[in-house]
Amino acid sequence: MKKHLIILFAFLLANFVGYSQVDVNNELKPFYSFYLNKKINYRWAIDNYSVFSMKSFKHDFWLAQFNFGANYRINRFYTFSFGYGIAFYKYGNATWWERHYPDISPNFMNTAGFNSLNLMIKRNDNIGTKFRLSNRFIIQSYFPKFEKYQTRLQYNVKFNYRKNDLPAKLKPYVQGALYFYRKGVPIDYYDDNFNIIETSSPNGLHRYRLKFGTSINPFPKNNKLRFVLYFALNREFNISWLGNDLNTPRPSSTGNTIFTSYPFNNYDILGFQVNYFFK
Repeated sequence: MKKHLIILFAFLLANFVGYSQVDVNNELKPFYSFYLNKKINYRWAIDNYSVFSMKSFKHDFWLAQFNFGANYRINRFYTFSFGYGIAFYKYGNATWWERHYPDISPNFMNTAGFNSLNLMIKRNDNIGTKFRLSNRFIIQSYFPKFEKYQTRLQYNVKFNYRKNDLPAKLKPYVQGALYFYRKGVPIDYYDDNFNIIETSSPNGLHRYRLKFGTSINPFPKNNKLRFVLYFALNREFNISWLGNDLNTPRPSSTGNTIFTSYPFNNYDILGFQVNYFFK
């Protein structure tokens, strides 16, 4: 137990170190999501995760994402998952999209679609009689690629209360994730005199998400349905010795203006999720 708690503490500490390295805009976004899970037998289950994200509490649409997966329980500790996802981003500023993604055209819903293939291995460990530690390693490959990455590696750890002895069957949790970017669109890197020193993809450890929340059983006699309320911090950062930088200065063609290539995408999340488990 002590070993698992030390790993969890070190991971959360690393998150706060990353937090100190970024320029935070603290934009708060509401996320509404649904998770459906159908158990086939002892080994197999299928699921669907859908999320609808808004840019602000004015509820101006930003993103809709749908993920479909299959899960194979290897043993009581490990589960292997694979799946397909598709994300639709609002095609708002046409000039911006044409400059950054010239090969992408909006669909009939005026959104731009990005597909993904996903692989995951998960390990669950019970800590004492009331807590659980879950570790997940996830590989996601996107097509077409995003500017910052095509492949994204994610390490995710979650520590939660697992018993049903709290009021409303509350199950509070804390969760953290680290993201490593690979195979993004190359950009120019400059020295202090704005001479190009390298043209490369911004590969590296560049994002963390820290989440605090709880699940709630709204109807005590229905164990299939649960609600989840959470608050999350999403931050991007640079660790230069682990790859190339995001948020780098770039001079204009005239040299009179300095722009930023791949600026940090930092925001906060207030989320509500509905979970339903078919037996």
